[in-house]
Amino acid sequence: MLFFRKKNKNEHSPQYYVVNDWCKEHESEINEIRNYIAMEIAQGKRLSSALLVEACVERSISMPFPYRDLLKYGRVRLF
Repeated sequence: MLFFRKKNKNEHSPQYYVVNDWCKEHESEINEIRNYIAMEIAQGKRLSSALLVEACVERSISMPFPYRDLLKYGRVRLF
């Protein structure tokens, strides 16, 4: 019996490694983003990618890639 593993198409993308290397180096910023999102959800906001962008802008966190790439390629679970 053969088992085939479905490859994640984002797994081998160069951007995947850029995002995850940045996340490893900036764990405190990732924790700040998580905390901000958790507070906003607790206050009744809906979970969306715009909430991630708002968290980054509010905390003045700049990334060397677009904010939405963090959701697309990041192994870090934000929500």
